Amino acid sequence: MRASILRHHSPSRRLGAAGIGLALVAGSLLGASATQPAQADVNTVQTINSSSIVWGPANIVTGTLHNGFGFRADPGLVGWTFSAFQEIGALSLSRDGVGWDFAADTHSVNTRVGGKSVITLTGNTGETFAEAYTVTLTLTIEGNYARWSYSIAGDNADTLTATFAGAFAARHTSVIEATATTLLAHNVDASGPPAPITGISVKTDGLAPTLTSDSDSGEFSASTTGAGSFEVTALLVDYPVGAPSSLNAALAFTRPLLANIDAHFGETHLAPGAPLSFQNASVIQGTPVDTELTTTIGEELIDMGYFLLPGLDATARATGLPAGLTLTTIIGDKPTAEEDAEPEVIWPEEGEEILPVPRPALDARVAADAPAEAPISFRLSGTATTPGVYTVPVTIYLAIPKDAFPGTTDGQELPFPQPIGVYPLDTTLTVTVAPRVSNESPTPTAPAETPGSTATPTGAAAPPVGTPPGTTPGSARGGSALPTTGGDFGALALPIGLLAAVGAVLLLGARRRRAAE
Repeated sequence: MRASILRHHSPSRRLGAAGIGLALVAGSLLGASATQPAQADVNTVQTINSSSIVWGPANIVTGTLHNGFGFRADPGLVGWTFSAFQEIGALSLSRDGVGWDFAADTHSVNTRVGGKSVITLTGNTGETFAEAYTVTLTLTIEGNYARWSYSIAGDNADTLTATFAGAFAARHTSVIEATATTLLAHNVDASGPPAPITGISVKTDGLAPTLTSDSDSGEFSASTTGAGSFEVTALLVDYPVGAPSSLNAALAFTRPLLANIDAHFGETHLAPGAPLSFQNASVIQGTPVDTELTTTIGEELIDMGYFLLPGLDATARATGLPAGLTLTTIIGDKPTAEEDAEPEVIWPEEGEEILPVPRPALDARVAADAPAEAPISFRLSGTATTPGVYTVPVTIYLAIPKDAFPGTTDGQELPFPQPIGVYPLDTTLTVTVAPRVSNESPTPTAPAETPGSTATPTGAAAPPVGTPPGTTPGSARGGSALPTTGGDFGALALPIGLLAAVGAVLLLGARRRRAAE
């Protein structure tokens, strides 16, 4: 068995430079579809789409889940990482060498795309043990979380051992951090196919759980004895892959969530660690503005060709800008790969194993010829109407054409909502709207808080805009009227094209033939 590969000068399908980006995203999406059975299974829910993660298939007899990768239902953005699990959620009961694997006799399924999904399964051990035990599983999937809650009822349960088992996606896992009740898996080798940062938290009313894990196979388990209630929660966090700064920021974000998982269960988390930041901007109420924002872009994004992929233009989505203002993305020229750089794609044949593989973006020499600055800028324009200080969430992503992927290779629909973009970068923009200076005394009005932003009323004049410490190497764009800021993203050059896709079925790139070939 082999992974699909890229070949040059073969009779396979050819992709022009303009279609490279779209094809590699198509491969990502179709890869997720390829993991689904060809025929519908009455015991399987093919996909469960929360607000931020796609799970599936889910087995409604065993209670197990597969995969798990970043996909934002609103507005429809494919994340950076491959699947988190080979499988998770296998429960077994054992005592004195006798065992029973959970299998439901009855089930109730209530799934909601973009919301909270609940599957309730009930099984009975029958004559496996001297006493019969009824096990009820409530599987709840919401936001970035999935939770298996078991109720075990029957006599003499204090001698019964319950074991919950699963397997991280072993090809992706390099490190598993363990505590008494948690596991945290992540990869540290940027050249390998990446998985989300994945956490497991265990809670029981029985004896203290015993956790085991194997970073080579990815297998893990949690066992407890004498439990009437046994709960295992999984947390998945997508992040911009390939930059040490992004991984470190994502780990720092995830560890506190895992340590206090009950307080955060069901939340939707964006991808932390984006190597891109905006400067604070100041405008005056009622005064038209049209200015280029100063932006610090980490060199890793430029080096990996994030803004240079043919067919995929970066787009900004701002939620909660001050009323009257808009944020516009300006795309510059992109380098064009030569004809002899066109890749050829070998699509997997029937029966072949589909392995996730990293995908290169642009040829090294194409990227080397690119300008030092990213070919992108952002403009803030319009006339603000309400004073205040607004903290505006901004997501930058690579947009794909509408209906670019109407279905899978066998004509079936995609197992999740139609995407509009891929590889999101999440940051914030702080906009201060100063009150207009007037000799008149207008009737005071309270500043309106726009949904998705944080607004703080200002006084008679705009507060000073401070300059956060520590400017860093990267591409800083914009006028000098705005201060300089940015995270520590310098000196993080990546191998060219280390952009990761979700569940790839093909390996694409724009490789030029060297003169010696």
